[in-house]
Amino acid sequence: MSWLWVILIPMLPELISSDRRLQSIALPVKVALFLEKGFVSARLLEILMNITLSPEQVKLIEAQLALGQFSSPEEVIAKALQTLTQTRKHYWEWVEEVRSSVEEAEAELSRGEGIPLETAIEQLQEKFRKAVEVQG
Repeated sequence: MSWLWVILIPMLPELISSDRRLQSIALPVKVALFLEKGFVSARLLEILMNITLSPEQVKLIEAQLALGQFSSPEEVIAKALQTLTQTRKHYWEWVEEVRSSVEEAEAELSRGEGIPLETAIEQLQEKFRKAVEVQG
């Protein structure tokens, strides 16, 4: 298979329905053309998607555009999706860290390395008292 090129269909402008209550944004489509066994085949790399936005979502996008950090609604949505992806990634990393800490604590307890709850509470209260004294 030989790679020929990628065509980027330009981002379509914001589409507004006839009643102007529904707004859609057309996202870009990338098509890869391949030469396979003497034939050209096309594969979608990104899918065209029309999204209907609520009036509140439209206002959020317009507010971001008004700030001047983005030049199009597509840029706002792309950044929002990037942020969502990063947030979810960090969340699952945190979940794994907590899971690992809990497993480590369980192992310590099973080896008899734990302390009674009352002792732990007293130690925390003492740390809190010292912190208040330093600040106060």
